[in-house]
Amino acid sequence: MQLTSLTPATVLLVSADHVHWLGLHALLAEQPEMRLLDDVRQTAVAARIAAADHPDYIVADADGNGIVPLVRQCGRASPASRLVVVGAREALRHDQLERLIELGLRGYLLWEGLRREAVVRCLAAVRDDALFVADRAVTDELAAGPERRHDEPVLDDEQRIVLALLTAGMREKEIAPEAHMSERTVRRVVATLCGLFGVSTTCALCAQAGRLGFVSAPGQDDGDADGPFA
Repeated sequence: MQLTSLTPATVLLVSADHVHWLGLHALLAEQPEMRLLDDVRQTAVAARIAAADHPDYIVADADGNGIVPLVRQCGRASPASRLVVVGAREALRHDQLERLIELGLRGYLLWEGLRREAVVRCLAAVRDDALFVADRAVTDELAAGPERRHDEPVLDDEQRIVLALLTAGMREKEIAPEAHMSERTVRRVVATLCGLFGVSTTCALCAQAGRLGFVSAPGQDDGDADGPFA
């Protein structure tokens, strides 16, 4: 599976794990629509490069206490970059995940669920301004999907507004002015909605909301990733 784009997207790879480094390099080499800008090991160095070159993607492996400073520094250095964290060995709590999304995180993959197809799907989703959280532990722990809970999510007014605009085909950056919210607030609300509906992408969120009668026009369904990462 490959991404498709008219011009190559630049990628800054931040990896201190040799296994991750090999796997991500091999994956990026298979994507002609992506060009490796640089690869570094330290967050501070990554932030300096991000501030100077503003890569389309910042793909990083981080774990535990390393995730927050990485997302904060790189997100501030290049707010337009799509920041994806792969290979976390422990699931983040929902409040931690929401905070990181506010700081600029767009994709998050656990080590135990890391597959080549999942990484490609994640990059494709965030390229299209979607949120991609392929993290079963977080999803299950925080808000099991309605089909598993046997009840429907209860949404507040803010969540209903964002969901309605999402299912109308608007992207997050378009929703912000329409809903009189900041983009970070919209991202936080979308992350909460994904948790409530037990899904990992905005596309799957619209589909699940449609199935449950929250909207009249559901989107495309989410799917499981196949194939080993390395």
